Amino acid sequence: MGTSQSSRSRVRRLSRRGWMLLMVAAVCLITGYASARTELLYIAAFTALMPLAAVIYLRMRQPRLDTRRDFHPTVISAGQVATATLQVRNRAPAPTPQLRWSELLPWAPHQTPIETLAPIPPRRTVAAQYTLQPPRRGIMSVGPMTIEFSDPFSLAHVWRTIAQPERIVVTPALVALPDVGLALAEGDGAAQLIQRRAAGNDDDLMTREYRAGDALRRVHWRASARQGELMVRQEEQRTFPEARIIIDTLRGGYDDPLFGSGQPVESDRFEWAVSMLASLGVHLHAAGYRVHVVETGARQVAPLGDAHEWAASDSEFLISLAGIHLLREREGIGYVSDEQPGARGPVFALISEPSDETLDWLIDQRRPFDLALAFVLDGWSDSTAQLLTSAGWHCIEVSPEVSLADAWTTALVETGGVHGLI
Repeated sequence: MGTSQSSRSRVRRLSRRGWMLLMVAAVCLITGYASARTELLYIAAFTALMPLAAVIYLRMRQPRLDTRRDFHPTVISAGQVATATLQVRNRAPAPTPQLRWSELLPWAPHQTPIETLAPIPPRRTVAAQYTLQPPRRGIMSVGPMTIEFSDPFSLAHVWRTIAQPERIVVTPALVALPDVGLALAEGDGAAQLIQRRAAGNDDDLMTREYRAGDALRRVHWRASARQGELMVRQEEQRTFPEARIIIDTLRGGYDDPLFGSGQPVESDRFEWAVSMLASLGVHLHAAGYRVHVVETGARQVAPLGDAHEWAASDSEFLISLAGIHLLREREGIGYVSDEQPGARGPVFALISEPSDETLDWLIDQRRPFDLALAFVLDGWSDSTAQLLTSAGWHCIEVSPEVSLADAWTTALVETGGVHGLI
């Protein structure tokens, strides 16, 4: 990802052996003066000079290094194992001393195991690897990389930073939700259903008579033989059903304590909501829905787009979720969405303790005959449930300890008892 030269940040310290020699020098010096024995003074001078010589040696043998750090894959899912490769190049005309290196990590145990790097020949590059397994989503900094080396007698050590931190994008972990169709509409009329097709989202093919200017590659020879005249393929554009996922991104809607002091996680309820947004969004998108994400604050989530744009939009969507965070109330309620006016389809809400203003707005988001399903995180209250239920919403109470698959299964049972799912 990035290349950097040796940093000037360094710490020099005497080892335990070096301090012991200084203590021996002090004892010999005091004893020599007290007993007027010259040989002890020579021993004191020799043992005192050895640590000093070690420090001078380390100063003269400072390695000149270029480093490069690469991650594979470059975008990691929470809990996924990835590989970090460190390439270290010796720019000096002499070999480096034996190095011990480690990297600082933003999650426990906060440092990679200390590894040994053999002396690097002049103008040569060596590679070192270690594994990463981020436990949570986020845009985090990995590094800096530090090295440690010592003199041949291990009387002094130098710790030196040689690679600055680099950002790594960790997306929410995706959970496979049950692969079933979902009722799009409800009420007295027949339910509209989405079914997974073996052909995915390929356009249906129809034929029509050949017209001047049509490309010959579009000729449908089997239909032409059957009709007795040239027939060409005609693509029938398929419209994709729409679905909305509403997520409350205002800080006031989550009053649960943080995971721990100093952790970059703001709310375990919000983290659950983000994970469900990722899994549900990708699940509906892959099932053929055009998914609109609605946020109660300023826009932070990239749109998913049409179902036939799955590969690119899915990646951008998940990357945007790596950096989503709670917004303060003073930033206002924007109710930002990329949906088109008049869009129809099921609506899902991910909330905990929404404000009265947010709740009133949310109630109005269910259009007549559309399925509305709210996942309420621990902040469940009788008044909230009553208001949503009376407005036609199905409410599913969950907690951060509930798995996404179990919550989705409960939702399918809840809605299936009324409308039937396939």
